[in-house]
Amino acid sequence: MQQLSARVAHYSSPRTRPNGVRLVLYITGPDAADLHILRAGTIVSRRSFTQLPAPCADRRDAVALSIALALERTAVDRTINGPAAATSGTKAVRAASTSGSDAPISPATETETSSANTNIEADLNTAADPPQKVLNTPPEPLEPPEPPEPQTFENVPSTTSRDPRRKSTNESSLQLHLGGRLTLEAVPTPVWVAALGVELPIASSLTLGITALMSSVGESALAGARARASFLGLEAVGCANLPLGPFTLQACGGAAVALCEVSGRDYPRERPEATLLWAALLGRATLRWPREGFIAARLVLQPHASINRPDLRVENASDHLTTFWVGGSAGLELWLALP
Repeated sequence: MQQLSARVAHYSSPRTRPNGVRLVLYITGPDAADLHILRAGTIVSRRSFTQLPAPCADRRDAVALSIALALERTAVDRTINGPAAATSGTKAVRAASTSGSDAPISPATETETSSANTNIEADLNTAADPPQKVLNTPPEPLEPPEPPEPQTFENVPSTTSRDPRRKSTNESSLQLHLGGRLTLEAVPTPVWVAALGVELPIASSLTLGITALMSSVGESALAGARARASFLGLEAVGCANLPLGPFTLQACGGAAVALCEVSGRDYPRERPEATLLWAALLGRATLRWPREGFIAARLVLQPHASINRPDLRVENASDHLTTFWVGGSAGLELWLALP
């Protein structure tokens, strides 16, 4: 309620908060509400909300804007009708004195219009007989409904909490992720991979991600000794982001390319290091929690199909070591959205 009051103050001005006005907000459903504006116990304005937006911030802004508009209308009506009613009452009494009638004439109420007062005055000045008493009966006040849990506020503070022109927490121009994965069949031995990347929004629910990869060194037996391999590379993927309750499900597709550094250990003769190419098409599925906020944890599952595989061989030996055509990665990442 304090945040709603702050948003009302943001949209309104001091002249739209007339004295003696009481606001009652009835919560009638998950996305519905009913607002009553009362003066002296009588409803002077009523607003109904049947389909409020889902995000809490947007829902609060919609209700606050409607309350501010209703207060504006109430203040304008009172400014116009108040002086008009007083003027019409004075004219009616003056006309009665001129005509010589002894019957008391009641002043016109606030519901009379300026045009009606002008017509009555003309009839009184030209008629030969005493004028008739003019009464305007105000409409009977509506009885407010009795929904559960009414929320009432009397005073609207002059401070604001959140500017609606700012982006919501789900919108960010730059998103970062940092984490670790276990990768199979990129080099002949399973290796741990450190991943650091950025994601850029390209549409309402689409992002473009670029990730830098650096693996640990893996060793495998080859030709009576040990072959060592590691890689350094990049991934580029396009992703669709789908809300799933408190989670965000991300489905991606793209490609990866890396340079594999290969060397040997315990061979009779020292071998120079070699650089081999690994390239693959990949898919990615991630599950992020929580869905809203600037920081979250993300589970990553990423299969790949190799296009170019590293093939390790030793001179004067028939053995060779290579990777399988299909592999994948799995890991956990920290996700950050920069405002």
